[in-house]
Amino acid sequence: MSRYPDLGAAFSPIHRNLAELDRRQTDLLECRMAHMEEWARAARRFGGEERDSLLRFLDALHPETVKALPEDVPAVNREELTQALRALALPERLFLFRTLAAEEGEEIFSERDEDGGAGESNGTDEVPERARDKIAYLRNSYADSAYLRFSATLAHPRAAYFDSFADVCEEVYNGICEYGILPLFHSRDGRLHRFFSMLEKYDLRVVCACEVPAAEREGVTVTRFALVRKRFLPIRRMRPSHAELMLPAGDDDLCELLSAARLCGMTTERVDTRPAEDFDETGAQNYLVSLRLPREHAPLAAFLAFLSLDLPRATVTGLYRILRES
Repeated sequence: MSRYPDLGAAFSPIHRNLAELDRRQTDLLECRMAHMEEWARAARRFGGEERDSLLRFLDALHPETVKALPEDVPAVNREELTQALRALALPERLFLFRTLAAEEGEEIFSERDEDGGAGESNGTDEVPERARDKIAYLRNSYADSAYLRFSATLAHPRAAYFDSFADVCEEVYNGICEYGILPLFHSRDGRLHRFFSMLEKYDLRVVCACEVPAAEREGVTVTRFALVRKRFLPIRRMRPSHAELMLPAGDDDLCELLSAARLCGMTTERVDTRPAEDFDETGAQNYLVSLRLPREHAPLAAFLAFLSLDLPRATVTGLYRILRES
């Protein structure tokens, strides 16, 4: 059935032509998507005897290296690859990356033992034995509840108590403790900007979260506590359902980021503007973006590829799941 209404004989030729253009446009779109799949297959063979540059590029998309391509990729290949990808429209690039991620997911997201929760350290993480599974936090009844939730996901949890949040971050940053606990959101106050600033200052990453209720005079409130770490754990191990990003203020960049997130099946939960006055002498502002992720890994790979290619100024500060009460 035509989507154009019957407005009489004068409009019929116009509507027939429009319908034909719609059909051609659909055929063209399907053709372009087929070519993207061919592009992805060809990319796997690109580069001769060396592992191809595109997969090297995608291998670099673990959030810890999302801002840079591997040094051993020849500069000419890196430049040519970037130019070739930027010649594609954003939806086509995302489709391409999703196709590659679906085929090469084991290489993009290093697989580890699926058992466990927030995670035992992987073999390449170089966590000192004295720090492994040790959790630093400022002790109070709510943080104690968060600790019990997080510790249930670790093999050999140990608590270390400190007098300030800065001390907690220092311990994690200096490798004395593998993890720290910080509050990030409050149901009444919203995003707790002070603690996001601490994530930035100490270059920490959110790898897990839980929500702790509290009975107050105004009613029950909820605080979302984060388990933070110097580096992300393997994506498949974290099984993230949420992401936190920081982006220097710029309306065009924010629109691009949110559009890419939507095309990757992500839901924008909130966007806040935070002055970066503590760490940026220019007084520039940052956008803080919270996203809900789809269950599949391929859309996340596509989104990280987009960030690396189009928005290298964006920083992924959190990839995490929220622990539910058992």
